[in-house]
Order: sequence, then C-alpha cells, then structure tokens
Amino acid sequence: MAESDDAPPSEEAEGTDADGAESVDCSCKVDRIAGKYGLEGIHRELEDRWVRPEDPDSLRELATEFNERVLRSAMLEAGMNPIDGETTNLYRLLTEESVSRSDRIRAVNRLEREGVDIEAVDDDFVSHQTIYRHLRQCLQAERGSATERSDMRHRIEMSDDRIQSLRNRTSAVAEDTVERLRDKGALDVDEFHVYVGVTFTCMDCGSTYEASDFLENRGCDCKQ
Repeated sequence: MAESDDAPPSEEAEGTDADGAESVDCSCKVDRIAGKYGLEGIHRELEDRWVRPEDPDSLRELATEFNERVLRSAMLEAGMNPIDGETTNLYRLLTEESVSRSDRIRAVNRLEREGVDIEAVDDDFVSHQTIYRHLRQCLQAERGSATERSDMRHRIEMSDDRIQSLRNRTSAVAEDTVERLRDKGALDVDEFHVYVGVTFTCMDCGSTYEASDFLENRGCDCKQ
C-alpha cells in the first residue's frame, strides 16, 4: 500500500465549507485525499470515533474505514453501484496479506474493467500512522477527559525532564573524566564535545526514537 509524506498542518486547521459544515484545511494526506474523493465530512467522524469514551475505534479500524470510503467513491465515480458489503470485501482482497495472489489479481482486473484506476486508488490509501498524525496534529484530538489529559501530559513532561537530567549528569561526568585524564597526560586531546543520547527501539517494528520524541508520541507508531 503506497504512502506519501504528509505536509505539515497549516495554522488554519478548521473552517466552514460552502454548505456550512465544519471542514478541515491542514494540507496533510488525509485532508488532500478526503477532498479528492468528496469525503470532507469524515474528519470529525474519525475524531469522534477515536475519542469516544466507550468502545472507541482503533487507528487501524479508522484507516480501514477511510480507505474503504476512498475505494467506494472511486467505484461510484466509475459508474459502479456496489452492493452492501462489496466494497469491504474488495478492499480486503486488495490489501490483506493472507489473500492469495490469484484472488487479488481477479479483484484488480474486475475493478480495472469497470474503469477504476486501481493504481491511483492504492496510492491514495492511508496508513494508521497517517490517521494518527491527522488526529493529533491537525485536529488536536486527545483521548480521555481534560483532567486525564492534563495529568498524562504532566507525567510525560516530568519523565522527559528526568531523562534529560540524567543525560546532562552523564555528560558532565564524562567531560570531567576526560579533562582529568588529559590534564595528567593520559589522553592526547585539546577541545572535545560530549554527546549523550537516549533512544528507544521498538522490538516489534524496529522503529527508533529519541527519548523526547518517544514520550511525546506516547510510544511507537505501530501500537497506535
């Protein structure tokens, strides 16, 4: 499934469309694709389904819903009239790894015969990470009550401060150690710089983050 880089969110993240409905203008991939396929009203629906206190949708469920609507819109544009459940099944055939190659080819061939540019549609599918960035950066959506969110942010900030303090302490100890050895003639060095980094690597997907980014992101993208 193709995935293009997101553009940074614009300063004017919200607005009103010609019909008076709330719209989003953030220039990220979700916003661009929603506009391309006439899905402008999906933004707040995605947010509502992600932040609702009872039985919220996962990011993967939201990405699947968004992509199925993209596919359905392309099918309708080509003159198709998909019956109930047809779009969901075709999306599964196009994207799930467990689907056999022959079944996927049959699905692609059928859509192409009907006039759907399936290569372009596939490029327009989004990942759950892209949905997450849209929700957090463009819509500023957060789960939990205001009190819970405030408490979580405070805990993360305190944890980040603690890690940065340990980094600074380690850097100071290392610098002092080298200077003492240099002054006693044990090391041949003039000016030097000590850098102490803390990174986290997700053992499931292999992604690596700087400490502050890992905390701010609330963990790895693959778990969102």
